[in-house]
Amino acid sequence: TSPGLSITALRLDRQAKPQLLLDVQASPLLVAPDVFIDGHDAISGGRVRVNRRSDGGLRFTVPVLGLDQAGPIDRLRVTLVDGDRSIEATLPVSAADTAPATAPATAMPHAAAASIWTILGIALLGGFILNFMPCVFPVLSLKLVSLVDHAPDRSASPRSAFLATAAGIIASFVTLAVVLSAMKAAGAQVGWGLQFQQPVFLVAMIIVLAAFGANLLGLFEISLPWRIASWLGATTGDRTLASHLVNGFVMTLLATPCSAPFVGTAIAFALSQAAPQILLVFTGLGVGMAAPYLCLAAAPRFATLVPRPGRWMLKLRAVAAIAMAATAAWLLIVLSDISGPMPAIVLAAALLVAILIMTARRFPLRRAMVGAGLAVTIAVALMAATHVPQPPATAPSSGIVWQPLEPAEIAAQVRAGHTVFVDIGASWCVTCKVNEKLVLDSTAVRSRLSSGVVAIRADWTSPSDAIAAYLRSFGRYGLPFNAVFGPGAPDGILLPELLTPQI
Repeated sequence: TSPGLSITALRLDRQAKPQLLLDVQASPLLVAPDVFIDGHDAISGGRVRVNRRSDGGLRFTVPVLGLDQAGPIDRLRVTLVDGDRSIEATLPVSAADTAPATAPATAMPHAAAASIWTILGIALLGGFILNFMPCVFPVLSLKLVSLVDHAPDRSASPRSAFLATAAGIIASFVTLAVVLSAMKAAGAQVGWGLQFQQPVFLVAMIIVLAAFGANLLGLFEISLPWRIASWLGATTGDRTLASHLVNGFVMTLLATPCSAPFVGTAIAFALSQAAPQILLVFTGLGVGMAAPYLCLAAAPRFATLVPRPGRWMLKLRAVAAIAMAATAAWLLIVLSDISGPMPAIVLAAALLVAILIMTARRFPLRRAMVGAGLAVTIAVALMAATHVPQPPATAPSSGIVWQPLEPAEIAAQVRAGHTVFVDIGASWCVTCKVNEKLVLDSTAVRSRLSSGVVAIRADWTSPSDAIAAYLRSFGRYGLPFNAVFGPGAPDGILLPELLTPQI
């Protein structure tokens, strides 16, 4: 045995394919575990899946490859390795275990089939709830403008427009599933919303948002070719189905930096499975998020509830353009956090120059000068924001002394009788910021966390294998993540994505 590491159950499960089931208790928590199977040259272990048990332990499921070809063997030697810790156990093997399976390879136990359908229902519900999460607020204006453009007196069919938006949402989830499956097969870290850790993705989204904002203000309807304008989601005149499709893509990509109730459960299940299950669950999430548009497509008469077009639409587009600019500024700050302030400043300057040129060509000189003054003011404020130094993880914030994340230190603090609170967030996680401002910084919670509680915080704005492994040990693949540890709960109590002071 190894200190803090024990195997509580070990058995060989023969159903459609043989697999090893290994139950483990670990303190401190496992960081990067792996399982090796020995006993015959023909036998090896497949890709390990890890799930958290209700008793706080971990269940390792390891496909046993080559067991049918190994011939009669007496026992298997199983070794669990985690860094410099390891533990070994021997499993007796009966003749029935090594006999060829009589069930067809495609057979699936009823329990497993019921599980995937349950998860699919959870995914549908989670995708629908995603429409109401704080992460979606920055792109709410896109949805409002889309509804305005679906007025019944337009030449385009409202049903087709709604279906195109829903198709864009679902297609974007399918794309995410394919990318995550490929990354997982290549051995890379996978998770929900991790595209926001990539500077290339941030730059692309900032440019798209700037184009959305400029187009909402009518700055390039004439100066750019109509094909480009339509693919950027032009919101004036008759919109093409392609523009509604792209609208769905953008809404989804900007709505996925944070998890939501039921979304985390569905994603945790999907990313612990093979590619077909990942694709099925992510498609369910997409259908759930697209449900409002599918309902409107089924009953387009509800679009008549939108007021008739008028001058109020110009004000709505102006508000939507401001929302797009604010979202682009937020992503510029995220880009600054990841790559440093200089790339964000250069990109902001390039976009401002392009917008000023379009403004000067589109409007009279006086209005262009007003727009230039406003743009310069925003640019100066943005540059100042990108130069604000980030406080270190251990610096006091609102009276709370945050410590860096060290899993071994958490176990030591619990053994010493302390209560530990863990908060993992990122600058691109809007729900994390909402939790921080409305709950963690509230008087009652701040007072509790600053008196007798060990507060630990980690920032996942940039990629971190250590943070990803820690989240994965709890079956989590996205943010926000909050957990409480103590003598009465040494394995931790996971908190929901949206916090309240009562929670």
